[in-house]
Amino acid sequence: MRLRTVALSGLLMLGAGIGAEAQQRGSNDIIVTLRNAGNFTWFLRAVEGAGLTQQLKGGEYTVFAPTDDAFGRIPGSRRDSLLRDPAELERVIRNHMVEGRLTAREARAGGGGMSFLGGGNLKVDTSGSYVRVNGAQAIKADMLARNGIIHVVDQVWLPPLRVRVRGTTPEDSVKRAASPPRNQ
Repeated sequence: MRLRTVALSGLLMLGAGIGAEAQQRGSNDIIVTLRNAGNFTWFLRAVEGAGLTQQLKGGEYTVFAPTDDAFGRIPGSRRDSLLRDPAELERVIRNHMVEGRLTAREARAGGGGMSFLGGGNLKVDTSGSYVRVNGAQAIKADMLARNGIIHVVDQVWLPPLRVRVRGTTPEDSVKRAASPPRNQ
């Protein structure tokens, strides 16, 4: 019972007691660390599809990595269309990356004004029973990699769907203005 309580309070605190260990570096890069963890198949597939594998092997980043379960909650048609669109995949993955190392302790303190490479702000909420980052529950913190830190989250941050309604682009408006009026 004591072990369970200690483990649960450690997860809820999300790094409040992390000291020198968080400053150490893992022996593998972010990609290998995620691959070895075994629960990030979809995320790694998205990273590859976005052409960001080499970037995550090189520079120093903090990654908020959604689990395979998080990707599984995306409707299949949306996930499939996303995986076919490298530009959209890159946008999604960059909204899970912060440049530099950000420990759970630093994130709890407000993230030091850090923002995601995709442009979104990092918002940490510690008001409830669990720590939330941009609405996602933090499942595990401070997975150390040689070139960064990984925090596991239970949600994929997707941009809003871009829906194009036929006849609503600026080009369509120009065509309508240049065409003869219809019978009234």
